Amino acid sequence: MTRTRRLAVLLAAISLLLVELQPAALGASRTDHVRYADDSCPGKAVVRPNYGHCAPWRLRLRSGRVLRLTDARLLQGSRIPVPIALSPHGSQVAYIRLSDDALVIRDVTTGAVRAVPGVKWSPVRFAALSLSPGGRFVLLRHHAGQQQVVDTGTGQVRTFPFTVANLSFSPDNRYVIARRLHDDTGREPDTVMVYATGTWTEVRRSLTLRLGALRMDGALLAYLDPAGARPAIRFQDVATGAPAGSALTIPAGETGRRLVWDRAGHLDLLTEVAAKTHGNVLTLRWRRANAGMRILDTFTTTRRAVVPPGSMLSG
Repeated sequence: MTRTRRLAVLLAAISLLLVELQPAALGASRTDHVRYADDSCPGKAVVRPNYGHCAPWRLRLRSGRVLRLTDARLLQGSRIPVPIALSPHGSQVAYIRLSDDALVIRDVTTGAVRAVPGVKWSPVRFAALSLSPGGRFVLLRHHAGQQQVVDTGTGQVRTFPFTVANLSFSPDNRYVIARRLHDDTGREPDTVMVYATGTWTEVRRSLTLRLGALRMDGALLAYLDPAGARPAIRFQDVATGAPAGSALTIPAGETGRRLVWDRAGHLDLLTEVAAKTHGNVLTLRWRRANAGMRILDTFTTTRRAVVPPGSMLSG
C-alpha cells in the first residue's frame, strides 16, 4: 500500500470514528429517546407519589442509558428540582437551567441545548410545563391557574383567556386542540376548541368533540373511550364531530393512558398493564395502534415518573 493510500484509509477511519462518537458525546443517539424521567430520591421515597422530588432529574433512555440533568434548577433553599417536561416521543426535554434561570430545550438525540428567548424562571409562573412535538411550543401553567403557550424559537407568548384543562398539538404543530373548563356559574359547559397556531385563530369550537390526539392535517381526532365491555380508540372528524373510521380495541388487561400521532401517520398508544402494576409501581407499554397493536416498548417505573408526553401518571 502506498503512503498516499495509507493516509487516505487513515483519514477515512478517523472520519468514521468521529461520526460514530459524536452523538454519544453530545447526547444519546439519533434514534434513542426518553422512556421516562425520574428523580434521585432514596428507594423509600418512591412509594409516596406526592413527596417532593429529589435532584437531579434522571432521563431513562430506551437503550438503557441514563442522562442526569445536573444543570436543572432547584426550588429556592431546597434539593427539590423544578418541573420538567418531555415531548410526545421523548426526543426533547424542557427545564429551567440552574446557571441563568433560563427556560431551555435539550435535544436528547444530539445533546444540543437552546434557551427560549425572554423566558426566565419564576416560582409563580412555573407550576408545571408541557412540551409539544419537537419542542416547538411549551405550555406554562401558573400557580394562579393561568396558562400560556410560548413559541420556543421566538419567545412569543400566547395567553389563554380561559382555564385550559388539556392541550394537545398535531405532530407538525400547525394545530392545537384545547378543552376549556366551564365557568364558575356553570352556564357555559366544557368546550373543545381547535386553533391554527400560525395565526392563533380559532378554526373549530364544539361541545361534541372529544379531547384527544390530532393527526397531521388537524382533520382527524383519535381519543380513548373507556366505556363498554372493551375499551377502544375511536376517531372523530374534526370539522363535523361525526364518528370516523373503525374503532381499535385496546388489548384485554391493559388500560389506555395516552395517544400520540407522528408525522408519518402512525398512532401510538401508551397503556398500563394491570397484571404487572402494584401500588405505585407500574408497567407501561407503547403499542402501534394502527398497525395491529404491535408492541413497541414495555418498561416498569413508578407513578412519580414523568412519561412522554410529559406528566406524572398519578391516577
